[in-house]
Amino acid sequence: MYRVLVFVVVLAVVSADSDDDKKKCHRIGHPGTMRCCKSELQLPKRETAELKECFEIPPQPHSCEHDICIGKKRGYASDDGTVDKAAFEKTISEDFSSMPSLLEAVKDNCLTGDLDAFGPPDACELVKLKHCLDMQAINDCKEWDDNGPCAGIKDLVKECAKLMS
Repeated sequence: MYRVLVFVVVLAVVSADSDDDKKKCHRIGHPGTMRCCKSELQLPKRETAELKECFEIPPQPHSCEHDICIGKKRGYASDDGTVDKAAFEKTISEDFSSMPSLLEAVKDNCLTGDLDAFGPPDACELVKLKHCLDMQAINDCKEWDDNGPCAGIKDLVKECAKLMS
């Protein structure tokens, strides 16, 4: 009986620590944090004329409308937000063609990996996919600013990349 109680307590502590670790990883997706990377982040250019109407959609918490719009226009999402994996692979292969190591990380972690770590359970797959792409891109940063609000961000990114892979 005592062993079961100890096991349950240890499991609860480990689970709570894991949740706390993931919560601090939310800081990585903040635009200010992205600026801590001195080298240009290798993300596809999302603000094109083709996607203009998607960026005019007012942002709403927990809404996937913006991401569905982008996915539909780029050819890898349906009206209900379902991701066509083959079409998404084609899109990222084109977007990251000049960055083979980043393409491989995106394929491994975002295309075939478990996206659950990249958002809350109720988040749509497209939002988790976007967070995964952002994580792979910032994890690929070559040069960091370690001053002021950026102090420690490089280590946090590496730690969170391990947690979410």
